[in-house]
Amino acid sequence: MSYFTKGPWEIEYDEEYGNHTIRMGTALESRGNFEPQHEIGYEHGCWFDEDEVEEYPGNRQAREAKANALLIASAPDMFEALKLLIENYKQNKGRGIGLGPLFKAKKALAKAQGLGDKA
Repeated sequence: MSYFTKGPWEIEYDEEYGNHTIRMGTALESRGNFEPQHEIGYEHGCWFDEDEVEEYPGNRQAREAKANALLIASAPDMFEALKLLIENYKQNKGRGIGLGPLFKAKKALAKAQGLGDKA
């Protein structure tokens, strides 16, 4: 049995403080009235500085912080995709995986990489 909040999970970036918020469930429906477990504050304080070179430590940290938030937000999608891949593999007795489960897995990975639906 899975107790986590089902997807979608979405991220929001706060440019003023350089933080990400991950919202799900009731936090996607209402900003002011939601269950506290439906919002994760990822307070890293990293900003991307366009005036600096790519290798600037702050830019590297900001990219890594965003990638972490995207990975967390894609967790329910990846869980469902992996579950479907395993079920499909068992149904086919190890002879391969259908295109549906494979597409769902590619879509989950694209979300984790910040590519949206470009699977």
